[in-house]
Amino acid sequence: MIVTNDPDCGRQIADLLHTKYRPDLHACIGRMKDGVLLGGCLYDHFQHESIHMHAASTTPHWLTRNLLWMVFDYPFNQLKVNRIFGLVKSTNYHAQKFNQSVGFHFVTMLPGVYPDNVACLFYCMERADCRHLEIKPSLIRSA
Repeated sequence: MIVTNDPDCGRQIADLLHTKYRPDLHACIGRMKDGVLLGGCLYDHFQHESIHMHAASTTPHWLTRNLLWMVFDYPFNQLKVNRIFGLVKSTNYHAQKFNQSVGFHFVTMLPGVYPDNVACLFYCMERADCRHLEIKPSLIRSA
């Protein structure tokens, strides 16, 4: 089941990202099964032109077509941002591969952001480059 802004989902995503979930600062979209997170995204630092997106998962098969569409529809179509930023530890090869595979482009590296002098890699996706908005979602209903 895909959930949005569910506090339990948000906390589970934040735990995987080693951060605190703050419902006043974060929005979240996740895929849950029996109350357990399969994967999802937290959003923060909304600046009208841009937002940060952080993805985490507990299984490699968490990302469905519907969820993929939703995680990009929310910032680009609902919030009307023009770009999404992904910040990744330079030692997190899975996150780097994920960002590149969904269409983020590497922008720059800032050394010494994380403990042990680990660098932060900045990725960006522009609205015009988001191929996921073309997905025709199925079984998404609004109240």
